[in-house]
Amino acid sequence: MKIESVKYMLMVQDMDRAVAFYRDVVGLKVRSQSPGWSELGFGDAVVALHGGGTGVLNHTGLSSQ
Repeated sequence: MKIESVKYMLMVQDMDRAVAFYRDVVGLKVRSQSPGWSELGFGDAVVALHGGGTGVLNHTGLSSQ
């Protein structure tokens, strides 16, 4: 298996607010955006935001594509 990119997924409670933070503060580029799933990136790496978070601590992890 050859890893082509790295994706880090985070559960978010407020998608618009989370996208704005990673875009405006962190400086990532929005690759796709929807209420349930958004992806922002830099190079081959992706920060994936998964909607439906409740504010309760959720574990995150890496996946390969």
